[in-house]
Amino acid sequence: MNLDPSKKKLQATQDSVKNATEINLENAKSGLHDEVNHPDHYASGSVECIDAIEASMTREAFAGYCKGNCQKYLWRYLDKGGVQSLLKCQWYLQRLIDTEKNAL
Repeated sequence: MNLDPSKKKLQATQDSVKNATEINLENAKSGLHDEVNHPDHYASGSVECIDAIEASMTREAFAGYCKGNCQKYLWRYLDKGGVQSLLKCQWYLQRLIDTEKNAL
């Protein structure tokens, strides 16, 4: 089957995200540094920055914060960050989903 160029690019991006996700999972299991889920520069103390931000906001405000970060990382992934930006978007999207589920 011959894919047009935009579908090839989409498939390549999906494959890259899948591979990067698998690498991040392996790194997390082995205790290696994880730039997406627990970057050192946001976890320098007993409380992670994201938890302090969430505690300082209403649920609705924090949901908006997560949504805005998703939009930011999707906007820039082709020009800055590539797959890592997509993984960060995925991380914020999962945090948004968890926030909304917990509100039910």
